[in-house]
Amino acid sequence: MKFGLYSIVCIMSALFSGSACYDLRATKGKLTTAGLNYLKEFGLEEVRKHLRDISLPDESGSTSIKVGHVDYSLTGMKIIGFNFGTTNIATSPPNRLPLSLYGGFIDVVGNWATKLKVIFTIKDHGRFEAKANGINIDLTVMFNVDSQGKPQVSAGNCRVDIGGFSVKVHGGASWLYNLILDLAKSSIKRSLQKQICPSVRKAIDIQAEKALHDLQVTANIFKNINVDYSLVGEPNMTSNSLSQGIKGIFYPKENPEIKFPFPPPVISSPFKANNKMAQVVVSTYSANTFMYSAWKSGLMDIWITKAILPEKFAKYNLTTDLIAPLVPGFKKFPGRPLKLRLTATNFPQVIIHPNVTIIKGEGDFLTYIVLKQNETRFEAMNLHITFSVSAAVMINDEKIVPKLADVSVHLTLKSSAVGKVPVNVVNLLLKGALKVSIMPSLNKYLSQGYLIPSFNGLSTVNSSIMLEKDYVEICSNFKYNPN
Repeated sequence: MKFGLYSIVCIMSALFSGSACYDLRATKGKLTTAGLNYLKEFGLEEVRKHLRDISLPDESGSTSIKVGHVDYSLTGMKIIGFNFGTTNIATSPPNRLPLSLYGGFIDVVGNWATKLKVIFTIKDHGRFEAKANGINIDLTVMFNVDSQGKPQVSAGNCRVDIGGFSVKVHGGASWLYNLILDLAKSSIKRSLQKQICPSVRKAIDIQAEKALHDLQVTANIFKNINVDYSLVGEPNMTSNSLSQGIKGIFYPKENPEIKFPFPPPVISSPFKANNKMAQVVVSTYSANTFMYSAWKSGLMDIWITKAILPEKFAKYNLTTDLIAPLVPGFKKFPGRPLKLRLTATNFPQVIIHPNVTIIKGEGDFLTYIVLKQNETRFEAMNLHITFSVSAAVMINDEKIVPKLADVSVHLTLKSSAVGKVPVNVVNLLLKGALKVSIMPSLNKYLSQGYLIPSFNGLSTVNSSIMLEKDYVEICSNFKYNPN
């Protein structure tokens, strides 16, 4: 099974942290005890593997009985079955995850041999089956953050107690059964009790070390834009939840130390839903660091070509003849190719209100004419654009589905080398196109939705989304889908 203990911690790390009122930099979230208890079942598989690999040492000894002296040996012992019984994981401030396993059992098989010394030596041997039951394990998993913002996971205190013990002996003289039974019980129980905790600690520490070796806290997500998802601060644990902050900012690849000209918002009382396994909060700060980084990197300076136009518009040739009926000044340059450029004059701003997300921005729409004489271009006109887009967001079938509620665009003439431009007419035509064609087309495209990512077979179910002031909250339960 791919889903190990460290995978669980990575999910915790990818979830975010909250308190009554705090500086919410980008993304935070909370994993409740219900979520922890669901996830821990998959992480315990790694512990099962290590417990099955326990090598029980051979045992030997001797004892005197009424008829003589007995030497005994127990060899080839191995674990063939293990069950944790009832398991429970909790949270304990400041950074501990107590894990309790009780009512478990272990099945062991092995060989026994005896030498009974009376007047002469009588050798005997056979197989045995043992079951240790009523096994209780109390373990503490420690969760911290290192200086690079990576999670640190280690096993802490561990205590094991074995309740009942039974042995079934095969082969040999029946009168030795009780003797072998007593000898096997104490030896095997002592060996198991000595090795269970080291094996559990080893399972956790080895898996954490493997995962940390290749763990990255930055990633390239779009062209030259990176995201930093390193952990921020120490984990926040209460008696019923684990929470952790993530930096969650975007930055230009060539400028990781970029300074943003806006502060992170202060969020009061997030995590309004308390009936799900996990709750995630993403603030406007995260979205706006992406917008600002994309703008500073030149990704919002676009030359418009037929290749990027929707199919219904790509059939038109981008020449002066296309615009001349609306702007007569273009008739002076009949049939000449046009170059269109759309460039943001500032970064678009994301604003989140209860039930609605708004994006506001501005830019210049420049039209160039390619001259016949030397194929150079000159700026024919520049229309300044301001726009506002508002959208509702919902979750359907575990997909995030935005729906545009309103799109408004307004043009003003910034400069013109081709005479009068009927901007009022253009605005009127654009308003009609937005309502009749553009918005319905965009909503049809957006209705496909964006699937909430799964993680090593762990997907979300019964998710819900809420838009509040300055942040979005997503709440989910988990479902594991093995390969």
